Amino acid sequence: MRQTSARLPKALLLGSASILVGCGLCCEARADEAESDRIETITVTAQHRSETAQDVPIALTVLKADKLSDNGVDTVNDIQYLVPSFEATPQFGSGQPSFRIRGIGFEDYASNNSPTVGIYVDDYAYPIPLMTQGTLFDIDHVEVLRGPQGTLYGRNTTGGAVNFAINKPTDSFTAGASLTYGRYDDARLDFYASGPITDKLRIRIAGTTEQGGAWQHDRVTGDSLGDKDKGAVRVITDYDATDTLKFELTLHGLKDNSEQQGLYLLTPLKTAGGAVIPADTNRTATGWGTSPSFAQEIGISPDQKPFRDNEGWGADLRTEWTLPFAVLTNLASYEGFDRREYDAFDAADTADADVYFNSRAAVYSDELRLRSRDGAGLNWTGGVYVAYEHLNEVYRSGFIDSFGVNAYTPYSQTAKTESGYGQISPQLTSTISADLGVRIEHEDRELYHFNTFGLTSTQQVVDFTALNQDRSLSYTLPSGLARLNWKPIDDVLLYGSVSRGIKSGGFTAYNTTDATGIGTQPFQPEKLWAYEIGSKTSFDQGRIQLNNAAYWYDYTDQQVQSSIVDPVYGQIGKVVNAPKSTITGFESEITWKPIPALIIGQSVGYTRGWYDRFLDVGGAVQDPATGRFSAIYVDRKDQSIEAPKLTYGGSVSYGWTVADFLAELGADYSYRTQYISHFGALYNVAPYWLANAHFTVRPESGPWSLTLWGRNILDAKYDITRNFFVAGDNVGMAGEPATYGFTASVKF
Repeated sequence: MRQTSARLPKALLLGSASILVGCGLCCEARADEAESDRIETITVTAQHRSETAQDVPIALTVLKADKLSDNGVDTVNDIQYLVPSFEATPQFGSGQPSFRIRGIGFEDYASNNSPTVGIYVDDYAYPIPLMTQGTLFDIDHVEVLRGPQGTLYGRNTTGGAVNFAINKPTDSFTAGASLTYGRYDDARLDFYASGPITDKLRIRIAGTTEQGGAWQHDRVTGDSLGDKDKGAVRVITDYDATDTLKFELTLHGLKDNSEQQGLYLLTPLKTAGGAVIPADTNRTATGWGTSPSFAQEIGISPDQKPFRDNEGWGADLRTEWTLPFAVLTNLASYEGFDRREYDAFDAADTADADVYFNSRAAVYSDELRLRSRDGAGLNWTGGVYVAYEHLNEVYRSGFIDSFGVNAYTPYSQTAKTESGYGQISPQLTSTISADLGVRIEHEDRELYHFNTFGLTSTQQVVDFTALNQDRSLSYTLPSGLARLNWKPIDDVLLYGSVSRGIKSGGFTAYNTTDATGIGTQPFQPEKLWAYEIGSKTSFDQGRIQLNNAAYWYDYTDQQVQSSIVDPVYGQIGKVVNAPKSTITGFESEITWKPIPALIIGQSVGYTRGWYDRFLDVGGAVQDPATGRFSAIYVDRKDQSIEAPKLTYGGSVSYGWTVADFLAELGADYSYRTQYISHFGALYNVAPYWLANAHFTVRPESGPWSLTLWGRNILDAKYDITRNFFVAGDNVGMAGEPATYGFTASVKF
């Protein structure tokens, strides 16, 4: 099915499209805003200038703070059920996420490679994915842009961008707090205080802390797993040096000492001693434990629960100088992150596949941007971006029961990025405008001192790789955008675009039995040509907003988690490039406000992708005479790319007044079709529905509110991902069961 939504029945367009500019609009108009017949107008800065979301010729979803709160959004991963064609998957349940938009994604449980989807906080990029897993708090809204980005943003991405806009210091004093308590003794406290220090200096302090929430248990002992223990704080200081020169300094930090989520067994697991652990029929069951030798190496006890011991910190300085003809902005940033994480990838108390990460990452970046002033006759933006990334990591695996050794992989990596970009938007006629952008990016990426050792239970050392492998990758590549926009009347916007996106290349940097050094050879940058048409419309006097987009992606050198064959050790995991792929699909979002108190939103995203040319390794065969291995190849031409074809979401909210109180009742629901894995049918993720509900009450003029909520209220039994780490140990990562609770908030 490669046809766009134009072939769908009109009822489906109006009933299964989505909340305009984001599934987030459906609940934005609270009961106290029910006086208006029109859908609320949302102002965004997706193009670095203030404009309404309906005037931005980009497939864009906006999620306001109340939408995030109603759905229990805690990390960037959680927004996947509120945005069409968006996915976020923790790799093997670890702290390393994989983001995907419209089928464009990158799966890798190593820490050293860049994502296909750019994650930003107030335009500051987080290029190392493990840095993105902090708790979200004190957020104003989120903007999710689908499609290649690079002519307006510092980083260059093929999938899209997610930008979190945080609340800023206020001109008058305000403060607030909220307490959330839910099932499994999950308790969270959020707070903020904001106001002026002088007439030119303002400050905002905000923070969050959360504990409890363990919903899994050990299948043998019944011990719980999954308690949270994390917190974060942010301090923002605004200073108006003059009427035209402003500074904003942000300091932030986080700490996460939570227990990890466990995996469950899809099939029975045969232990080294010959016993068999049955497959789990209950998705809340799991197991953990490791060998005494591995426990000693990483400094834990053999029965230690899987855990995170992470710290992050950073400082951002925004300088904005309003010139007579333009606005000059400089974004200087430092982000640091320490990761210490232990996971039981075997989902059992065996020593088949236990892993430990000890990582230290740092990113220095600076972006200098010059743009036209708001309201100028000609809109334009130009900038330069530089970044330096450094990562030191020691990655260990407990393989005593499966391979007779514990693997130990130390390495370091640096990445230096330099780019220049610009976009101009001339008004060609009274109704037609254009957007023309270009970007040149140069990157040097180096992997050094990489090696994999094996340590036996008696601490005997086995060297699996050539000593101190050093690898480098350098490229200079262009990307760009050409788009025509037609606005025949005020409430209709039509656009068509051609754009090119680039994603950095990199290295496979997990332990590998690689005697020849081919496993650490770099994989190349991927290139994407994107062709898109779209529309944004508003009718029935602003009571209905309908947005559509259809796209065709021509994908070159797609980065795929696969394998190669080492002549000495056989098949080993590696990220490789698929020479040619195609992705096509459409999205539709609708918001309908039939009466002032009722808002209905629907969204649908359809994506189909396939390999056009990809000769992949499907196995290895050993020559009995020489003992050498050679590859068995599989032609994956026309095989589907791993992504759900259909994502669907909807929401409804109704607000009313009772005496002197405002009340709102709302529900959100989402669906995604089967995820098909190229590893085989066992690892396909079955389709599933999720549904949430909330009821909020607050006084018309009072400072407090109370929300009763339920998440996954139908108690769906579903998986987020399925995989295997060693042969015969097949595992799944389950989604959270039904939870319910309350949130009490107060504002001054």
